[in-house]
Amino acid sequence: MEGPLSVLDDQPLPGLDGPITSSMRRTSTYSIHVTSDEDTALKALAEAVGGRMVAMITDEEVDKLHAERIKQWLSGHASKVQKIVLPPGETSKSLPTACHLLDWWHNLTCGAAIFWLPWVVVPSSTPPGG
Repeated sequence: MEGPLSVLDDQPLPGLDGPITSSMRRTSTYSIHVTSDEDTALKALAEAVGGRMVAMITDEEVDKLHAERIKQWLSGHASKVQKIVLPPGETSKSLPTACHLLDWWHNLTCGAAIFWLPWVVVPSSTPPGG
């Protein structure tokens, strides 16, 4: 098969008692925007969203500081914005939380949403280029 998904099968047939040894490799690419201010970051985000639906995943700490403001801003650039807030800390990084997030995401619109993980604007004492 040729195209965006390519499958090549060159596995020799095993003997009657021999195993088949196989391997797999997956490559994903995505952009990371490093900006000097929130306005520039939000413009890059609006371009990436392109009017599609956005699903925000955040924790309680980032939610208090940034997420609601960013959600309101995104509402003017996305067809719909949904947000889920998780408890902070390592306990939220678990298989049950991942299953909960997948169920939540699927129920939004049968999985048609885009995931955007929150970011935090960290002030720097060093000026850009300095």
